Amino acid sequence: MGEGELGRAERLINEGDLDGARAIAESVLERAGNGDGAAAAGAHNALGFIAYQQGRLIDAQRAFEQACSTPGGDDDARANLEAVRTELAGIYANLAGGSAAAPAAAPAAAPPAPAPERDFSGTFEDLLAGSFGHDLSPRLLGRLLGHGIGPNLEARLAELPTATSPNERRFLLRYAARIWDGQHDVFENGPLLGGTTRALAIGMLASDRRRPGTLLHTHDWFSSRVSLDLPPDTFDQMAQRGQITAALKQQTVDSGSFQALYDHLHAGQDYSSLVRSHEAYLPGYRGETTQHGEAIFEPPDTTFSLVFVDGCKSWFGTRFWLERMCERIPAGAHLVFQDYGWYSCFWLPALTELLPGHFRLVAYVDDTYAFELLRPIDPRTLADAYPDQPEDLGRDVYDAIFTSALVDAGARADVHGMVCLTIQHAAALAYIGLEDEARHRIEAMRGRPEFAAFRDRFVENALRSPTYRPDGTSIVL
Repeated sequence: MGEGELGRAERLINEGDLDGARAIAESVLERAGNGDGAAAAGAHNALGFIAYQQGRLIDAQRAFEQACSTPGGDDDARANLEAVRTELAGIYANLAGGSAAAPAAAPAAAPPAPAPERDFSGTFEDLLAGSFGHDLSPRLLGRLLGHGIGPNLEARLAELPTATSPNERRFLLRYAARIWDGQHDVFENGPLLGGTTRALAIGMLASDRRRPGTLLHTHDWFSSRVSLDLPPDTFDQMAQRGQITAALKQQTVDSGSFQALYDHLHAGQDYSSLVRSHEAYLPGYRGETTQHGEAIFEPPDTTFSLVFVDGCKSWFGTRFWLERMCERIPAGAHLVFQDYGWYSCFWLPALTELLPGHFRLVAYVDDTYAFELLRPIDPRTLADAYPDQPEDLGRDVYDAIFTSALVDAGARADVHGMVCLTIQHAAALAYIGLEDEARHRIEAMRGRPEFAAFRDRFVENALRSPTYRPDGTSIVL
């Protein structure tokens, strides 16, 4: 118990957030009554280090003594205790002024060894912890997670039609295998036919930390009555390849739902027992109901430590989804936003920026950006920060949101992010009625040579329409 939390506490100490680190360590201590001596010893050691950083040497000594006397105490705690006792002895000697009654001064401590020079080696865990800095670690980790994965798995990941890139599917597989803690369930929304479902589920199977009984809960509207992000002859081609039957294709047309087709595609797989599909519609505005009686989204009664978001296609839908999810996503969970780097979805960067101190960028590849949740999201905080509709925030707020996000993207040399955030800024302005300014901002991107690789895919399309309204109507510039 507590090992992952204590790792986060250590990282917060290194980042200067001593209050956050103390809260984690105290929480671990409160729950250590089940006999996990190593967790309790580690928590005492962390509290001692926090006290030492704040100059409270007596409190630090007491905490280190508790760490050493607790079963599971290690050499780090003993070394810390020796160091603080040596420092206190020197202070007592100085206070005594060298009088005969004063205790003998402690021998001078050996000079500290010089800090080792950092070379260019490192581990996966170094990248995950951000050891190479916020400018390098997420970029390098994203590339590591998204690189080639072997012909057999590549073939399985490419089998299902999907709107995600091969890099993104490999990224998700490895994220579930290497970063997911394995102790709580995995969430997915907007899987379409389940290319991302397969990636996540195979990764779950590969995880050596997966607790028996953990599941992948996947949610979609599953409506075949609307235009899907697939070529128009997709179902015919799948029937020709034998992936589905003609009868199942016809059932999908007649019922208006492709949930049965989705379930068929993921049946008989090595990961099938992990997957639970749920019909779930996210309304585009408060009070919206579905035309054909589809279920409105409600999360299962469980906790999620990995959350993949590909179905939050509107501002209010995102708000509605997170209102119901935030109490099911604890600190330390990871949220992976597939559309964070897509130019029209300005509500996703707005979400992370409007909740400062909650999200830490972990890794990104292509349009997908993954964050660690540093502290739980309180429903009232969400309601205050992220209103029902974009018009409830003014132009100054959007300027601040995207200036902050662009500064971070520039610092990490994320050109993809800079392009999308610039367009998303313009999209937000267009949404609240400032179409002329939005057009000028996007037109100016045509002259930026560093954006040349994104002109056709992002810039030219955004000049026609940078975003859309909840009913799917394009906002035209």
